[in-house]
Amino acid sequence: MYLQRTIKRKVTVEGIGLHTGKPASLTFRPAPPDAGIHVVRTDLPGAPSIPVRADNVHATSLATTLGGPKFSVSTVEHCLSALAAFRIDNLFIDLSGPEIPIGDGSARVFMEALLAAGFSEQEEARRYLYVTEPIFFAEGEKHAYVVPYPGLRVTCTIDFAHKAIGRSRMDIDVNESSFTREIA
Repeated sequence: MYLQRTIKRKVTVEGIGLHTGKPASLTFRPAPPDAGIHVVRTDLPGAPSIPVRADNVHATSLATTLGGPKFSVSTVEHCLSALAAFRIDNLFIDLSGPEIPIGDGSARVFMEALLAAGFSEQEEARRYLYVTEPIFFAEGEKHAYVVPYPGLRVTCTIDFAHKAIGRSRMDIDVNESSFTREIA
């Protein structure tokens, strides 16, 4: 059983928003046990926040967008993948703008920032979501199939007619090491 985890110290990532083309800055800040992960818009009056939860996903076309009553934030997928890979349970993501910086288009910039910040185990036990039976979801030509497994293993295939992308397949147990070496 793992304990909840946050980072040791705050760290900032700066860059450009992919879709807006505007400067974007985010700062990862440690959060207390049981806080969860929250995006905080520091550029808006009152610094409103939204929790990072599946029910706050508002769009997934060309970028994943999280939304709440006061704002939305797009292009969160690479940032959140790094948090998941490093088992970050509690964190504030201070953001100055409507979009996460794109970096080089991968999760590397977020991975490097988190590694630089260091990790801190917290006193509370980590909560788990268990898949107990197969789940299937399809939308057009896209589909996902989730089966019970004691960890996180991802098998995915992408198939695009464009020769620069083509057909690719990956099958990997996702953990800190594999994320750092092969995914980020």
